[in-house]
Amino acid sequence: MKRFSTPVALIMAATLMIHCPLLGFDDSAEDSTMEGVMLVVALGELEINGNYDDNFGGTHEVNARRDLSSGDPTGYWNSGTTERSVVEFSNESRILYAVSGVPSWCTGQGTTYPSCECFTAETCFGRFVWTYYKEKLYYCESVYNKPDLQTAKSESAPANPDQPDTDGCGTFNSSWTRMDRRE
Repeated sequence: MKRFSTPVALIMAATLMIHCPLLGFDDSAEDSTMEGVMLVVALGELEINGNYDDNFGGTHEVNARRDLSSGDPTGYWNSGTTERSVVEFSNESRILYAVSGVPSWCTGQGTTYPSCECFTAETCFGRFVWTYYKEKLYYCESVYNKPDLQTAKSESAPANPDQPDTDGCGTFNSSWTRMDRRE
């Protein structure tokens, strides 16, 4: 039995919904077609895509989606001068994994920055979690500077969204970063 990838199945379902009169959709209506296309696109987009200013004076550019043919994530989460490539995300779980180069302050293990485990790997993986609190978007980079994706996923670091404006992010229990959308 041949199986279809999730993106292909979603496209097929949307096409069927749009063009099947038995389901009660008017296949001649432009609005139905547009809704179906938007449904397929929305399922592959990261829900927090956009340009933001944060409450610490930083800027963020977030743009990620799933490739409709392969289902693989593609995109970036850049903040300031740090460029990260998105390697995995889930809107349902509100979690994203990204990879970047080794930060300039990282000079090796056993230095002042013991959390710099990625020095010898030459790439660093991190985990971002986001939430909405009092109608504002917040994110927590609960795991950072890990040598591979599996380590970033398995690291047990807290990301408690109960009061992101005051605490709950990472091992230092710091506040989450608030993101205000730029127009």
